[in-house]
Amino acid sequence: MNLETIFIYFLVFFSLFNLSLIFIALMEKPFKKKPYKLNKNLPSITIIVPAYNEEKNISKTLRSLLKLRYPKEKLKIIVVDDGSQDKTYEKAKKFEKYGVKVYKKTNEGKATAINYGIKKTKTEFIATLDADSFPERDCLLKMLPYFEDKKVMAVTPAMVVYEPKNFIERLQHAEYLFGVFLRKIFANINSIHVCPGPLSIYRRKFFEKHGLFDEKNLTEDMEMAMRIQKYGYKIETAIDSKVSTISPRNFKGLLRQRLRWYTGYINNCIKHKQLFKIPQYEFLSLILIFAYVSIFVNFGYLCYISIKNYQLIRDNLRVLTLTGFDVLDLKNLNKVEILEFIFNYFSNPLVLLGLFGLSVTLLIFLIVKKETKERKVFLNVLIFIFFYVLFYSLFWFFVFIKYLTKQKVKW
Repeated sequence: MNLETIFIYFLVFFSLFNLSLIFIALMEKPFKKKPYKLNKNLPSITIIVPAYNEEKNISKTLRSLLKLRYPKEKLKIIVVDDGSQDKTYEKAKKFEKYGVKVYKKTNEGKATAINYGIKKTKTEFIATLDADSFPERDCLLKMLPYFEDKKVMAVTPAMVVYEPKNFIERLQHAEYLFGVFLRKIFANINSIHVCPGPLSIYRRKFFEKHGLFDEKNLTEDMEMAMRIQKYGYKIETAIDSKVSTISPRNFKGLLRQRLRWYTGYINNCIKHKQLFKIPQYEFLSLILIFAYVSIFVNFGYLCYISIKNYQLIRDNLRVLTLTGFDVLDLKNLNKVEILEFIFNYFSNPLVLLGLFGLSVTLLIFLIVKKETKERKVFLNVLIFIFFYVLFYSLFWFFVFIKYLTKQKVKW
């Protein structure tokens, strides 16, 4: 058995393993819960908005929060300006007449701003919302039912990209939609390991018992999720509770974000290395391990499929040329020769595996599109299918270079 055959078998195993996790998770729990009705018996909740230089977005964010369907006496909104150098604080202060509390502190980082806000409130639940994110009106009513399970300490929403326009935004839009599905799968097997900044909700008592956000962490939301898992609690996700967030608009901004995310992932895996104990943490351990495996599989697949496609096309064109077919003269097109070329190409095991993965991916996007009611996703999905593996591999390449050379990654 040569190296190529081993690699193909490994890809088949890896794909089938991931597909089996999806089926297990889909059978484990209902896909979503019935939302709460609007009434005065709902629990109290505070939404904390940490903000730094967000003068362009803070007003829209606060307007979206004021439109939430929730009893006003049970909902508190706090903005913590983390030493902005623009007019974020002044713009936020205008919303105090609507009951929004606005504070300003020296610039020490997002986690310090969230912790500052937590200390200013006593509500049963606490939510965090990035200052460039906009929740739909029924978000809270759809997310809070998951807390009926007393072991649930956090609930995440369906996070989507706000009005994607260019190539980079469209790529992220499809990626986020794919992430919505994965997070639901992970929730069903209790394996969520990140609570994203756009409107994750937490039980207050967890902070009281196990501490606030880690203020020295690159990805404080990931660290908090791993800490919740470490203590044996659960994290759920509401796939029909949509929050739109502004994503990086260019490659430089996206690269900077991913360097922070992926470096934070490595650091938090080291910090909470006990999560890799398979007997104790079951599926979560497998998910964390396979996250690392997927890095090398994607990079290997990208290199291998590029070389193999080149060889397949070259060899088939060579056969056609030997039979008298002129590849530069379209008049010589012969149906039998073209069909033979197509058959030879698509009968390759690696190509078939790729088509199988493509079919599963499209099915996932159809499910998420239905649940989130996102529109105009077809072009974005095509961009994701053809370019995501390249970008994903490239980002991790830069992460490993920085990590090995001990270069510091910043916000």
